[in-house]
Amino acid sequence: MKKEHLETEARHSGENANNIKENDDEFECVDEEQNDIQVLDDVTRCLVLAIGICYHACLKDRKAYREAIAGYFTYPLVLPGGPDDIEQEISSLQPGIEGKCFAMIVCIELRIPLFLVGKPGSSKSLAKSIIADAMQGGLSKKDFFKDYKQVQMMSFQCSPISVPEGIVGTFRQCSAYQKDKNLDKFVSVVVLDEIGLAEDSPRMPLKGCISIRVVFIFNMILS
Repeated sequence: MKKEHLETEARHSGENANNIKENDDEFECVDEEQNDIQVLDDVTRCLVLAIGICYHACLKDRKAYREAIAGYFTYPLVLPGGPDDIEQEISSLQPGIEGKCFAMIVCIELRIPLFLVGKPGSSKSLAKSIIADAMQGGLSKKDFFKDYKQVQMMSFQCSPISVPEGIVGTFRQCSAYQKDKNLDKFVSVVVLDEIGLAEDSPRMPLKGCISIRVVFIFNMILS
């Protein structure tokens, strides 16, 4: 009986040892997978987001662009996953409201005209309202925005009967509002809402879009 008991214990000990080894192997595999996942450094991430705003968002064949541009990232700007890293980083900001807000912040700060295209209900106007409320310079509710410019948005509702004088007048009002202000801390932004409707106007009002930071909001691509 004693001999059988010892043999049973030995067999159980061997099974436990095998289980431990299998678990160790699983942990080793998890560790290897975690080591394969590399986070982009801040400079590389900023560069990826910059090309996303300036080029990627404007293209139709975006996959070919990602594959081509990924080859230019060399040490110390490294993309471990190549074009997949670019897609993952840029897609994290599109097409939701986060992407719209991010694009508006960047373009307002850098004085770049911005076209927001989307179907009705895709949060275009909501994004505009969020940015207008958030970007209040030193008076901003969130510390994050206190180092950004204070934004004053002036909207113009476009329609098929819009005239150039209406849009130009909004630009002039915007320009006068920021006169004598520190442009490093303050910016006026013209928002042309439903600009696609103005495209049908025989008075060609869109020729007035020539100055000051401007955000275009519309439901379809202009011809």
